[in-house]
Amino acid sequence: MSERNLVDMKVMVLGRDSMARRLVTSLSGCGMDVVSATDPAGAVPLLAGDQFDLVVVDDHMLEAFAACRDGSESWNTPVVLSMANTGTNWGLAMSLGVDGHIHDGMGHAEVCARLNSVVRRRGSGSCDL
Repeated sequence: MSERNLVDMKVMVLGRDSMARRLVTSLSGCGMDVVSATDPAGAVPLLAGDQFDLVVVDDHMLEAFAACRDGSESWNTPVVLSMANTGTNWGLAMSLGVDGHIHDGMGHAEVCARLNSVVRRRGSGSCDL
């Protein structure tokens, strides 16, 4: 991927309606192109096409996401886990190669900084804060 700002990136948010709405509002507010999905089975084929720069997965959908991803081709899209509780299955998250995490209560600047860190480690650009 060429060098670009995080605000120019296309992000998929895969999660429950309430979580997805909050993240879509926050990420769209800083200029990101955000697509929301609530069905992992429908989202995984889109991710395999490398048309997204980043995917944020709700921790409540992690097992479904893992099951759908098992049968798909691998892709290079960074995965960030959105955590709402302390019951996250970290073993599963790490087996999926989760690149980072965010959680409820983080401010906009911290979410942007964490996403920036993920894309920077992948050599995908940076975010202007």
